[in-house]
Amino acid sequence: MHKRVKVALKVMEDCQPHCMECLAKEIKDKTDSGNHLWKLFEDEGFALVKPKGRNSAWKEHCNVCGRTTSFRQLKEPVPIYETRGNLHRVNFTKDDKKRIWELFGKRCPIFGNSIAHYGDIEIDHRRPAKINSVDEIPLKELNDEEVIQRYMPLEKHINQVKRNKCSTCLSTKKRPAGPNGVKFWFDGGESYIEQTNCWGCAWAYPERWGEELNKILNE
Repeated sequence: MHKRVKVALKVMEDCQPHCMECLAKEIKDKTDSGNHLWKLFEDEGFALVKPKGRNSAWKEHCNVCGRTTSFRQLKEPVPIYETRGNLHRVNFTKDDKKRIWELFGKRCPIFGNSIAHYGDIEIDHRRPAKINSVDEIPLKELNDEEVIQRYMPLEKHINQVKRNKCSTCLSTKKRPAGPNGVKFWFDGGESYIEQTNCWGCAWAYPERWGEELNKILNE
């Protein structure tokens, strides 16, 4: 962790609004009056409160220094993101794992087997995270439907299989067959195109894939 972040965190870890001018004085940071500390915090994976219609800073009168200055506030006292390129990836908590495990009925959405404990799962993105073009949102800020639309609970060895399928798809532009080599895509075909993206693939949307395949088999 960056030295300046470590020092400032001792003040900001209460997750209350803080005057950046006062913060800079308190931590003896004379480099930028505290107004660029937010960037260091974000680089370290911390999320800042962003009032509606504003960025992470807002102007407010400070009763301590008596001036109208920039204020900022942490959402959580611990990092909830990891930085990947120019984007932020969410770090998943134990509560996140338990929640998604229960949302999926404690079962693997790809193979249907039961998963004994949420500690046995990894939270996987339905679509590879590398093709996302926006910062991720912490799970606790998503409703159940949004969580299900974006993520799946997979056991580690299953997640590795899916990861390899996705990697090969993105490098070859050929979408993988489903489990047991079933060459069926409920939307689009074998060729990966940006318009269709992962929609139609058994590894990204196994529930819909199974439903559509059964419709054909039952005709």
